Amino acid sequence: YPGESAVLARRSGDTWYVAGINGSDEAKTLACDLSFIKGKKKNVRLFADDASGKWQISNIGKLPSKIDCQPRGGFVIVVNRR
Repeated sequence: YPGESAVLARRSGDTWYVAGINGSDEAKTLACDLSFIKGKKKNVRLFADDASGKWQISNIGKLPSKIDCQPRGGFVIVVNRR
């Protein structure tokens, strides 16, 4: 149980996966210090649920420092460095 929120990052080869979850009943903005992901970022995609609970997929182009999360929602960021 993560409490109120959690953000985790894992790498596989040249691809980073960052996932976050909001465990509260209120919308939250989660801070993400992703400065450890070095090198040129070729593709940065954000998968996040919207207010209706549907997943939205966006090519965001750069690493975000904050992500808005729905109540009991979450996100995944996929960063390809090749």
